[in-house]
Amino acid sequence: LETTAFLTPFLVNNGVDPLHLFIPVQFQNNMRGRTYGIEFSTDWLARPDLKVTANYSFLHMALEADDPSQETAEDSYPAHQLGLRASWTIDENWSLDVGAAYVSRLKNPDVDAYVRMDVNLGWKIDNNVRFNLIGQNLTGASHREFNATSDLNASEVERSVFGKITWEF
Repeated sequence: LETTAFLTPFLVNNGVDPLHLFIPVQFQNNMRGRTYGIEFSTDWLARPDLKVTANYSFLHMALEADDPSQETAEDSYPAHQLGLRASWTIDENWSLDVGAAYVSRLKNPDVDAYVRMDVNLGWKIDNNVRFNLIGQNLTGASHREFNATSDLNASEVERSVFGKITWEF
């Protein structure tokens, strides 16, 4: 379990680089923790052309660091995740996949729980060409999945619908 320590900063004047302040960071292992959880997944072949998959996971983390401000990792993972997917082979040329997922709230960074639904309609045009119409995050306009809003890499997962053509040769 990684922690960091900021060491004493100092000015660098080496005659090559411009004068600058150097702040050394040392990676350490000053944390202890316990985790427990459960995960299961099951498939059900409802019919020869219809498969249903369900999954659930629960994770509990309890961390203790020498510096309590570094114990944020335990709040960075969702405690509950639940998924349900159905895959239907309509006929030899058409397929439909529908999936829904629930992810519980993250405390740090503050990310609300969300539900998303994705749909993929596939059409095999011939032996080499396939077309897919895909809808993602159809249950909401957008949601954040991780990272603080102030994070440089923070982004919202938006609702989207797009097509894809695959040509195999």
